[in-house]
Amino acid sequence: FSPIGTTPVFTYANSLLNNPATVKGIRDVSWGMSARIIGIYVKVDVLYYQLELTNESPIDYDISVLRLYLRDTRKAKRTADQEIELKPLYTAGDPSRVLANTTCNLVVALQKFTLPGAKYLAIEIRELNGGRNLLLKAGNKKIMHATSLTDKE
Repeated sequence: FSPIGTTPVFTYANSLLNNPATVKGIRDVSWGMSARIIGIYVKVDVLYYQLELTNESPIDYDISVLRLYLRDTRKAKRTADQEIELKPLYTAGDPSRVLANTTCNLVVALQKFTLPGAKYLAIEIRELNGGRNLLLKAGNKKIMHATSLTDKE
């Protein structure tokens, strides 16, 4: 975990877990499970994505994959789908399970980036042995409006 100045990435990520929502409009719902991006923050060379996972079903949601990648917005016929996998620097919260009828927050720290016009950030959350898969799509406009973190936060 590379330090930013004197404060490590995981310190910022953990401090953002319970922040109030600052971003709206990025959401996906599937069979009683919903996921949404509620905050995008930037500090030096790291982007922090605050996710809220809500399970309104009586069945626990076990996360098998939390995947982040850049994807083309449009796919031309007979062309390869271009996906660039992004490796998180750190993930705060419990990225393995959302208990029945509860809400869980996660913060994912990624190396800073901007997107070309024809791409978006995809955050894919897949259920273990299940069909409640969620996909969040964040465009460059949302990323460019990230809240800047000061040293006091």
